[in-house]
Amino acid sequence: MPAQIPGHGSSPGSRIDDNARPDDSRPRGALRCSLVSDVIEAPIDNWLASFDGRVLEIFTPYQEGSMRYHAALMVDCRIDGTTLTVDFQRREVGLWPFKPEQLPQVTALIDAIRAARRAWWPS
Repeated sequence: MPAQIPGHGSSPGSRIDDNARPDDSRPRGALRCSLVSDVIEAPIDNWLASFDGRVLEIFTPYQEGSMRYHAALMVDCRIDGTTLTVDFQRREVGLWPFKPEQLPQVTALIDAIRAARRAWWPS
């Protein structure tokens, strides 16, 4: 039997099926669950970008806390020269320059974000 999420009713989409397989073709409810095995982290200049499979988090030494962006709110993410560029649904653009030697880690970050978006929101 599917596991009940504490604090939620028994309406469709409010349960996680412990037996669901990644290739399960059943329609998905409003609640989605993904298991993340690795967090991808990439230095971007003297900042740090982290992606956990759902949220891109940018840590900066210039302010307290971090900036968080859910993958659902991203329209595109790419590398423009030595700048990590993210387009958001609210028509804003995030620009984070990085050093050329950080390109492999930033590329891995971009690949992880794109893969997550394809898995969750196929086009």
